Formats: sequence, C-alpha cells, structure tokens
Amino acid sequence: MKKIVLSTITVLAMSTFAVAGGDVAPVVEETPVVPEAVMDDSGFYLGVAASFVTLKNEAETAGTLNGHDIFIGDTSEFSHSDTMLQVGYKFNPYIAVEGRYWFTGDPKSRPFAGLISTEVDYDAWALYVKPMYPVTDSLDVYALLGYGSLDYDMIFTYGPNTLPVTYDNSFTDFSYGIGLSYAFTESFSVFADYTRFYDDTNNFDFLNTDIDINTVLSSWNIGIAYTF
Repeated sequence: MKKIVLSTITVLAMSTFAVAGGDVAPVVEETPVVPEAVMDDSGFYLGVAASFVTLKNEAETAGTLNGHDIFIGDTSEFSHSDTMLQVGYKFNPYIAVEGRYWFTGDPKSRPFAGLISTEVDYDAWALYVKPMYPVTDSLDVYALLGYGSLDYDMIFTYGPNTLPVTYDNSFTDFSYGIGLSYAFTESFSVFADYTRFYDDTNNFDFLNTDIDINTVLSSWNIGIAYTF
C-alpha cells in the first residue's frame, strides 16, 4: 500500500513539473541597440565664387552734362566677371548668417548719354540672414535677406582731348537673393545663387545739374565653400 501511495505521489509530482516547465519561455539574449550618431550640422564656413555682375545706371530725369544732353532712359550697363568672398556661421540645417564681399577686376568702359565712355570701379559688401531648406542630406535651397553697401566710382570721359571726371558714390540698400548648395563631402560644398545687391535711385550733381539715376547691381555667383 505504501509503495502504491509513493508511486502515485511521484507520478503527480513529475506531471506538475512537466506542466510548469511547459509554461516557461526560453531565455533569449537581446542585442543591445546602439543609437545612431547625430551629425552636427553647425559651424563656420568660408567660400569663394566667380561672380558674373551686371551694373546698370539709368537716367530718370533729364539734364545736361558738360554740353551733352541726358534724357530719361539713357543708360550705361556693365557686365563683367568679378570675385566674391563669403564667410558664415550655420546654426542648424535651417538657418545661417553670412557676410559677402565683391570686388572688381579690370573696369570696363561703356558709352553713356553721348559721352565718349563711362567707367565703373566698385567694391561691395553685404550681411545676410540665410534661411535654408534641406531637400536631401546633400542638397539645400536657400534665400538671402539682408543689407548691402555699394561703393563705386563713375569715371566719365567727355571727349578725346578732355581729362576724365570721377564721381565717388557710396550707397546702402536692402539686398536679397536665392540659391542652392550641394555638399559632396562633410567639409566641401558647391553653390550657385542669384543676388540683387542694390536697386535704388539717387541724385547726382553733375556740374551744377541735378540728375536722378537709378542704379541696379545684380550678380550670378558660382563657388565652393569649406565648412570647419
């Protein structure tokens, strides 16, 4: 009788352990998840660009300059290649601040209002807020919104036997532009943009004759930048 009881207890115990063992899930080792590194998209950058500049002067009032009549709509337009330098700081993928400086190469001569020639020699600078939108990890589109200063000399030659007359001019105005940049490494990128650097009307006193002239300076810029 005792053997039967012990055998019954043994069978019940084994059954209990078997059922309990069926409820225990196997232990699986979890692979630790390593968070992806977040790229720091801020920092200083420097750039240089070839600029294709157009400087246009158009008379908005009539007058007489050294015996030559100047009529409304008389223009001188200069299109030539210059150099642009830039320095900026990128806070994040969406905003930066940037400074630019343009300077002329050899000034070009153009006729203006019946004069023999008009030469222009200038330099200019601008400070911009630069909103950006990352289209892809490498491609950004951006705008330039800021303030620019233009300092240029207009050199008029009235005839073959006269000395040139130089008028020094310095203007400031709202400046804006739009462009895109493409980063082909973490440090180097190329960019292309259009800027309307200056567009305003100013009064000139040409030999005691007041004449209003609208001056427009715009440029296409293609360059390369290095981010530190």
